[in-house]
Amino acid sequence: MSRKQSDIRLPEGLRFMRELGRGGMGVVLLVEDIQSQSLRILKSLKTSDLSSGHFEQLQHEFMMLSQLNHPNIGKVYDFYRLDDSPSDHCIFFTGEYVDGSPLHKLPHPEEMDARAWIDIIVQIARALQYIHNSGMIHFDVKPSNIIVNQQPDGSRQVKLIDFGLSQKWNQSNT
Repeated sequence: MSRKQSDIRLPEGLRFMRELGRGGMGVVLLVEDIQSQSLRILKSLKTSDLSSGHFEQLQHEFMMLSQLNHPNIGKVYDFYRLDDSPSDHCIFFTGEYVDGSPLHKLPHPEEMDARAWIDIIVQIARALQYIHNSGMIHFDVKPSNIIVNQQPDGSRQVKLIDFGLSQKWNQSNT
């Protein structure tokens, strides 16, 4: 993806590194948090697509997501709104940057040890169980939202990311 400076004004305290992707809802950037000197993703949301009251809904959803703490779930950190942004992108959140490969880019199961695939599947199941036990549902589970990171000891760690479509599970709907 692009290494040129983004046309999106960043919240204070973040330094642009490169663009990671673009979609219908916004742009994902790799940024450095200047204070912690850590890499994070910054997801900007196009506000022209939002109805009134949607900001409060997004902020509430972010607060729920920020309470999740599991080794197989990508963390979210900060939620921003820049009312004076010159672009259409004035709502942002930052999250954990996971340097790995999406599930669909891993070697075919026949080319990889069966135990490694079983471990990956177990980690995905544990993350989903934790989310569901927390009263949430992730409505966008797909291979591109499951990142697998090779650890120094040779093991793999799975991170479930992109909760853009998650919702609080209404317990009365069970």
